[in-house]
Amino acid sequence: MANNSMRNSRSSSSGGRRTDHRRAGSGRGSASARRGRKNDRPSVVSIILAVEMTVLTLGAAVFFLYTVFHSGLLNTRYDAALIAFCVVIVAVVGFLGWMHAFNRRIGKGAKRGCFIGSVVLTVFAVIVFIIGGLYVYRTEDTLREVTGTTIEISSYAVYVSDDDPAQTLEDTRGYTYGILQTQDRENIDIVLSDIRSELGATVSYNEYPGLIGIADAMRSGEIQAMLIGSSFTDTYESFEGYETFSSEIRPVWSTEVTVELQTEVPEHVEEENEHVFTLYISGSDTRNSTLPSRGLSDVNLIVRMNTETHQILILNTPRDYYVPTTVSNGALDKLTQAGDYGVLCSMGTLAMLYGIDIDYYARVNFVGFTDIINAVGGVNVWSDYTFDTQQVVGYHFNEGYNYMTGDAALAFARERYAVPGGDNQRGVDQMHVLEGLIDKLTDPSVLTRYLDILDGLEGTFESNVPYDVMTELVQMQLDYGGGWEVYTYAVKGTGDMQPTYTAHHDAYVTWPDYSTVEFASQMLNAMVNDEVITDPDLAEGM
Repeated sequence: MANNSMRNSRSSSSGGRRTDHRRAGSGRGSASARRGRKNDRPSVVSIILAVEMTVLTLGAAVFFLYTVFHSGLLNTRYDAALIAFCVVIVAVVGFLGWMHAFNRRIGKGAKRGCFIGSVVLTVFAVIVFIIGGLYVYRTEDTLREVTGTTIEISSYAVYVSDDDPAQTLEDTRGYTYGILQTQDRENIDIVLSDIRSELGATVSYNEYPGLIGIADAMRSGEIQAMLIGSSFTDTYESFEGYETFSSEIRPVWSTEVTVELQTEVPEHVEEENEHVFTLYISGSDTRNSTLPSRGLSDVNLIVRMNTETHQILILNTPRDYYVPTTVSNGALDKLTQAGDYGVLCSMGTLAMLYGIDIDYYARVNFVGFTDIINAVGGVNVWSDYTFDTQQVVGYHFNEGYNYMTGDAALAFARERYAVPGGDNQRGVDQMHVLEGLIDKLTDPSVLTRYLDILDGLEGTFESNVPYDVMTELVQMQLDYGGGWEVYTYAVKGTGDMQPTYTAHHDAYVTWPDYSTVEFASQMLNAMVNDEVITDPDLAEGM
């Protein structure tokens, strides 16, 4: 019995130990479970990362959408799709961040994949949205700077003979001034008033009917000073016997008169044909000019586009065309001289010549125009002849298409001595350069040089085209996405020596060939009627 009792005791004792062991094991299992549940909880770091990536992507998307909508460059029918795209990107970033931070049902590999995916997508989206927004912002800023011009600056100066002792306006006190009798008289009277105020005295002056009269009076000593627009001095080089007159005088005082220009959309834009847009391009191919100052207009192009037929006609009028201007009361003057009275005078003169309405104008500094051509990577320009340049030595062009950098294109557009037709052919070549540039600008590959193009526009181009009209054209091109049929035509004429309204002296002029003027007018009107035009050079001979 004793032995049985001892066995029972050991059994009981052993059973007790087994019971205690199980309890101990049960305790360790509970601790492991608690640690597992703790590891399933999202860490503060993962939550912060998920929120930060989502907020960062959302902020970049909002910036992008704001710049796009504010610019007005994109057609409104794309708004919903653009918003949806941005929402999807932000939602995917947020979803991946949530999966990494909160989802306990996926393994460590999946969590790591969600984290990497959210980081990569965030970086990609932020870069795309920020860069895209900056591109749109820069585009809007540049377009607003070069469009909607509302002013024109006229520069005036008091000139004395180069050997005159006067150095300042005060030194001309008591001098007799020479002024133009009628030309640009409104602004001259404003400047005379400023001179009287500055001198505190009356100003004695003689009036002359033209620039040559003032020059003769200066040379003879009849007057000791002359007050004219600074741009008029460039005119003297075209008159025989006065080619060096601008170097015989020097300014002792200068001022500027700023004039507000009409920038409202002409009524006929809606009344005639909303598909037609007409732009007058005025520019200088030989002088550095500061826009928006007045000056001789060496380049006179009318660009009419029809957005329905997707055709563009570029019409060149020779700079020496002998025509009445809007300020000459029927007297004949050189077309280039109209620029000295303002860009609206040039535009109105051409509108009278062709019997059309011109919606807007653009002024181009053709010397700076080389920056745009370089920015697009050069252009392919058609040449009607094979020749070596004489005005700018060192360039050779073959008949047919020639690849040109900015400097080469400028030399090509300036040449008039080495090509048949002189000034007439120079105008044709200027159109060929513009045609080549239009072809390049409508090529999708140009997008890689987009910012360079915007840089080239600044200081080179300005227009009174309202910003909203410009954005409509951009929207239309984005929707259309194709090229344009571009045709060029140049009216012709015959050279002669005749007196001009501005100078009252014989100068080289070009009598218009009105048969070509009439033909050009017919083509311009055909575009208003949405008629498809054909190559003018072929149609003219039919």
